[in-house]
Amino acid sequence: MGGRYHYAFCKAASGYAGAAWEYEFSGNVGGTLNGARIDESSLGGTTGTGEMGLSISPAKNFSIDLGV
Repeated sequence: MGGRYHYAFCKAASGYAGAAWEYEFSGNVGGTLNGARIDESSLGGTTGTGEMGLSISPAKNFSIDLGV
């Protein structure tokens, strides 16, 4: 679940900010390496992410996107 807010500063520049949240109810992962067993790890739990960025379009067919 997530969302993004977008704002146009002017015709050639816009910015955005967003956030998302994810919940994994259950999930285990394990494996082997050169015949040795790797213990299983649980992937269940909560993950959150955030983003923000700027998009600049100085010409008709050219744009620059900067984001974190």
